[in-house]
Amino acid sequence: MKYNGKAKSKEIDLILVGKFNRSKVAVVVETQLRYKNSREIDKFYTFLREEFKQLLDEYKDYKVIGCVCALGYGTGLEKYAEKLGLFVMKPKVGATFMTPVNKGIVSIINKPDFKFKTV
Repeated sequence: MKYNGKAKSKEIDLILVGKFNRSKVAVVVETQLRYKNSREIDKFYTFLREEFKQLLDEYKDYKVIGCVCALGYGTGLEKYAEKLGLFVMKPKVGATFMTPVNKGIVSIINKPDFKFKTV
C-alpha cells in the first residue's frame, strides 16, 4: 500500500487486522532486503508512533503493533528492534525459495518471553 498525502509519501508493505483481547489490532509490517543500521528501524518505529494513525485514520481506534521483516540484519539489529517492542521476522534456517509455501520460509524470531508494544 502506498500513501501519498500532503508532502508525505510512505510505502506500507503489509497490514494485518484482527482482534486480540477484545481490542481491534493492526500489525504493520515493513520489509527490507537488509536492515543495515538502527536508523532504518528507528524511522519505521517513529512512523508507527507519530504518523500511521494520522495518515490512515481508519486505524485511529486500533492498537498498532509493528513488525520488521528482512533477509538479513546488521549486527545486533534483531535485538534492537525487539527492545523497541517490534516483532522481528527473517528466513527460517534451511529455508529456500523452493521450500513449499505451507512449510513457511520466514518466521518470527523474538524470544519466547517477548512482550510487543502497541501504539
